[in-house]
Amino acid sequence: MPSSTSTAAHHRKKPASTRLATQAVAAPRDPCDPYRASSTPLYQSATFHALDVVRGFATAPGAAEAFDYGRSGNPTRRSLEKHIQQLTGAASVAAVNSGMAALDVVVRLTRPGDHVVTGLDLYGGTHRLLGLLAEHTGVVIHRVDTADTAAVARTLKACAEGTCTHAPVAQPSVVADPDADDAKAVADALACARVLPVDNEAHPRNRLRLVLLESPTNPRMHVVDIRAVAMCAHALHPRALVVVDNTMLSPVRCRPLLLDREDAGFPDQDADADDDFEDEESDDEAEADDDDVSPTHEPAWEPHHPSCAADLEIHSGTKFLSGHHDATAGLICSRTASLGAQIARLVNAFGCALAPFECFLVARGLKTLALRMNQAESSALALARTLASCPGVTKVHYPGLAQGGSRHARQRARLAAHAPVGHGGAVLAFETGNVKVSERVCTALKRFATTVSFGCVDSLVSMPCRMSHASIPAHARAAAALPEDLIRVSVGIEDTRDLVRDVRRALRRAGLYEVAEVTASVQCKQEEEMSDEVDADEADCASVSSRDSSETLVPLGDEEVEEESKVSARRNMGDELVKPLLSAQLSRVCPCAARRELAPSIVEELRPSCCGA
Repeated sequence: MPSSTSTAAHHRKKPASTRLATQAVAAPRDPCDPYRASSTPLYQSATFHALDVVRGFATAPGAAEAFDYGRSGNPTRRSLEKHIQQLTGAASVAAVNSGMAALDVVVRLTRPGDHVVTGLDLYGGTHRLLGLLAEHTGVVIHRVDTADTAAVARTLKACAEGTCTHAPVAQPSVVADPDADDAKAVADALACARVLPVDNEAHPRNRLRLVLLESPTNPRMHVVDIRAVAMCAHALHPRALVVVDNTMLSPVRCRPLLLDREDAGFPDQDADADDDFEDEESDDEAEADDDDVSPTHEPAWEPHHPSCAADLEIHSGTKFLSGHHDATAGLICSRTASLGAQIARLVNAFGCALAPFECFLVARGLKTLALRMNQAESSALALARTLASCPGVTKVHYPGLAQGGSRHARQRARLAAHAPVGHGGAVLAFETGNVKVSERVCTALKRFATTVSFGCVDSLVSMPCRMSHASIPAHARAAAALPEDLIRVSVGIEDTRDLVRDVRRALRRAGLYEVAEVTASVQCKQEEEMSDEVDADEADCASVSSRDSSETLVPLGDEEVEEESKVSARRNMGDELVKPLLSAQLSRVCPCAARRELAPSIVEELRPSCCGA
């Protein structure tokens, strides 16, 4: 338990431990290291010597703990865990040998008959593990769109009332005001919590054990309102643990364990530079307590004041934390010491602790975490804007993209509630409307390696339905609205201009710029042939269509692209690619049914002149 002095320092206006870019570099040092190593020493040892058979494994002078066997503890691993503890604000951290091992340890907190609420848009490995959990232990899994706060609140309420079945809870088909619907559903859930019995262990409200969230979701990058979901879960279900997979944003962008604070764990983000030097007389005290970031007490559950913070935060350390894809690791961060003790017992029992060398690699990667995230996010935003401006890209999924529409506004508002303003992460996804076209885009990219995973210094690209989410059955992917043509991009730390140039070139080679020009030609041909036959209403429709297309269709516009390269690109696309692309574009710009029927014949007529066939 920290002393009263350290507790006071922990709650200062500007505690040094919250300056995460500095904390990412300043790893905890072992006071017992006789050589005062600048880098975290690598203790590549499976066992540690006892003093003798009588005194056993005594703690060295000044050391916090003793070590006996590598599975139970290792100084290198303990140093990494303390470093992650600083960044997340956790009371306890356990380092395990993969992100899936971290999730496996967490789900072992359930027992037969327990319920788990989770999302539809999930990493494929998570989906597979939960399926095995349900099959072999009888745990009931409820899947819901976790980005829909109202849907989650209604599902949690139904679970507490004992009316929730395996089928998703029915939701309103059309919601005029999603924000008002969310607020009403949350208020109903909290009101229900006040009238349900608290002490009856047999009551359905005590069956829910885990609420498992990804935010942003993988791979569609939807932001979850963690605070609202956690508040409903804690109010309705005394045993429920809210678990957040924070791999996508990392601790320097989101701190789920600290969301019960008004500043969400990021105090004074917009403070002036001069403010950074306030209270200089207390700097020595603050520096002495930099390592003390754990909660000072065990938060008790109160039905009228439920916590809106997560109970557990998990990471795949393979991704942004290590950042170089040279180590496979997982981290489990607990908000309370008692929960951390349970996790530690499970890790020791199952033997899944992270090996010393991997701990060393992750600890090394943490030192550049903030720098890497800054550069990758800057490039990700530039790429998202580039994709959004391409006429052949049908949808862009990126929380930090400031484009029109209520959905994007809601995503940005949720992200701002959990992370520093302006940060959307370094992963994005987009759709082309056609699987073959998406394949061509991925193939044409030169600076993006085609592989699974994300969070590396190198930029990566994948098609989730073919790779990371291929283990999810096709019907389940359809139910989760996971598009088969979806492309996921993990942005690295390369120069932004090189990445943008490479993406533009790939989009051109896939025909996603040229298709707009061909569509415009088709539309003009239609209007000329039908000008003498359409009546006044159809003429008005043509006028509206012409205006809309002039506003939405973007010509190539790059002077360096010559006509012969465009013809070559369209010829390589083949008939099977040109037709669906033109059909989709014509359906969007031509509201007249008669024109849509004529479109195929006009395309065939234009093909010899535009493709050189």
